[in-house]
Amino acid sequence: MGKKKVFGGLGGIFDSVANLADKLSELSEKESIFNTSEFESDNGKIKGNCGINIRFGANRSEPSESSVYEPSPQSQTRKTAAVWETREPLTDVMEEDDYLLIVVEMPGLEKDDAVFELNRDILIVKGEKDSKKFYKEILLPGAYSSASMEVNCNNGIFEIRCR
Repeated sequence: MGKKKVFGGLGGIFDSVANLADKLSELSEKESIFNTSEFESDNGKIKGNCGINIRFGANRSEPSESSVYEPSPQSQTRKTAAVWETREPLTDVMEEDDYLLIVVEMPGLEKDDAVFELNRDILIVKGEKDSKKFYKEILLPGAYSSASMEVNCNNGIFEIRCR
C-alpha cells in the first residue's frame, strides 16, 4: 500500500472522504470492509498508519469489532503497525444516589478474565478469553479512587460500583 501525502494540504483527507461513498456502496454487497494506509508529512518528519474496519449487518448477534493499532516488538524494528482485532464492549454509566454504577457487557468472560483500572475520572476496561478480546476507556462524570471500586460479574455482565 502506497504512502499518501496529507500534510501541507487537506487534499489527502478530502480524497479519503470522497472515497467513503464508494466504500459504503461496497457494504451493501459485502459483510465488512477493512482498509489501512500510511501517511507522512511533506518534510518526512511525521509518519503514521491509519485504518478502518466496518462490519455491516442488522442481524448480527456479535458486537461489532474494531481494529486497534498497537506497536508490536516486530513492528518497532520495521516501523510499521500491527493490527489486533479487539471488540469494544457495550457499556452504560448510571449515577445513583450514593455511588456510580457502570455496566459492561463482555459475553463469554468471567470475573478473572477482566481487568478494570481506575485513573481518576477514566475507567479502563480490558478483557480476554480465548479469541475474544475487549478494550474500552470510559470517561466518568467525576474522579474516583480505585479503593472504592467494587466489581461483580454474572454471565459476562460486569457491574462496577464506585463510591
